[in-house]
Amino acid sequence: MKRSFLSAVFILFFTAIAILLPVPASAEESSSLCDWDACVQAFLLENNCPEASVALGYYNTVTGEQHYYRGDSYMETGSIYKVPLNMVYAERIHNGEMSFDTPVLGVPYRTQQEATLIRSDNYYATLLWQNLGSYMQFRDLIAPYMGVDPASVDPLYYENRFFTAQQVIHCLRVLYEEPDRFPGVIDCLLEAEPEDYFCFHEQRVPVAHKYGYISENGSFFVSDCGICYTEDPILIVMFTWDVRLPNNLLADYCTLMCDYADRTRSARLSAEAAPADPEPESPPAAVPAAETAADPVPAPPEETERPLPLLLFLGVLCLGLLTGVIILSVRRKARLLSALLSVLFVFAAAAACVIGRTEGLLFTQTEGDPQDTVICFFDSILDHDWETACSCLSDYSSLGMEEPPEDPAEAALYEALQASYAYSLSGDCSVTGLNAVQEVRFTYLDLPSLSGSLQAETVSAVQRLVEELPAGQIYDGQGGYREDFISLAYLDAVRTVLLHPDPYLRTAVLPLELHYTDGIWKLSASPALLTALSGGSVS
Repeated sequence: MKRSFLSAVFILFFTAIAILLPVPASAEESSSLCDWDACVQAFLLENNCPEASVALGYYNTVTGEQHYYRGDSYMETGSIYKVPLNMVYAERIHNGEMSFDTPVLGVPYRTQQEATLIRSDNYYATLLWQNLGSYMQFRDLIAPYMGVDPASVDPLYYENRFFTAQQVIHCLRVLYEEPDRFPGVIDCLLEAEPEDYFCFHEQRVPVAHKYGYISENGSFFVSDCGICYTEDPILIVMFTWDVRLPNNLLADYCTLMCDYADRTRSARLSAEAAPADPEPESPPAAVPAAETAADPVPAPPEETERPLPLLLFLGVLCLGLLTGVIILSVRRKARLLSALLSVLFVFAAAAACVIGRTEGLLFTQTEGDPQDTVICFFDSILDHDWETACSCLSDYSSLGMEEPPEDPAEAALYEALQASYAYSLSGDCSVTGLNAVQEVRFTYLDLPSLSGSLQAETVSAVQRLVEELPAGQIYDGQGGYREDFISLAYLDAVRTVLLHPDPYLRTAVLPLELHYTDGIWKLSASPALLTALSGGSVS
């Protein structure tokens, strides 16, 4: 009888294990892998993305399949406007109206194309759009690329750097389908940030992309759009607003879309190779692709996997065994205490398995002080030891600041920015399980606040140098300023302003998150931290 009791205990244990084993995906679940809405729905749910925090777009250049999530919602997109901006000038080159060597406000266009598309230079981008007229005139000029009519477009189109996902996909389609019409643009996009944004951990296929990030009024916007050269090349776009780990999210979306394109291609080729089925007598009316493409993703379904039903099942079995134990003990066929402990132990183990599977890790012992990671990171930043600094981060292998710019004026700003860094810990580190938060007061040179002073000083430098230098060093053959003269005046202005940097120093209080991963504390690079390190305005 004792053996029978032990057998019952083992049966209970292995029954619980069998319940916890994953069930193979059904045919219906497998088919959902080729359902764009279902893929995106699961992706957003997994990453806890609120509806208003993202906008998405997808277009397959071979099949014409397209989908959008909040595709007609305007969002701040940062530097993505530099793609259509350069398309204006590249098309003029294609039409013979100018060449790559034609100066735009004193600087050859070739220099500005590479600077704005590869390095996302804001100074040259401003020169380019100002040369086209007012900001509204610039937006009117790019309207054909964005697929909008200036006479009827939403007024939001003219605000800041606002676009919709549908507009950006339309722009990428024009660029992809007629690359010769826009010389140099795709080549530059292929060189831009090969290890960040969409390419943060998606390295399987070439991606010609243009990213954008900006901090405004306490919010952080990170976006990317690009051409992914999968076997069926696809065009994708993702705008984000105040999401956690935006680089990871962008890269995960890029990978998801590349995988989706590969799956749908395989399904299409398989269907084309299969014998054709006889057509039904009355086929259902097709839904226009444009209508289905613009439909928003339905609300995520409620989770069906709950620990409660499994725990109830185990509880019923446990009660049955406890009843049997009592009966056996009365008949002196089993020791009551030992049998009770065995049943309770197996139930506790099985319950822990159920809760662990559905709720995640219950407990782990951490080692080390998360403050040490914070100190190591900022000390490395002050020492310009970028490799060590990045080793403290959980989500960035490079901060993009390892090499100074080649342009002397930009190099001077880069050097002044790094020299301005200072930090101090603010209060104690708050630790909760595997997570921690440490506030840091970080001082840095706020580069946007320099713009007004730099413009005034550049004008003064031009006036002074015109009086000091011979005409041959000032003017080109067409009566405009030489490129090297403009660069010299701007460099002089930068050096003058940086003689007294104190008015442009800012101190931001940054609440930094840390996570215990693989036995060590890692710092999460928040948008505010990245903005401050790059000299942007942190609200």
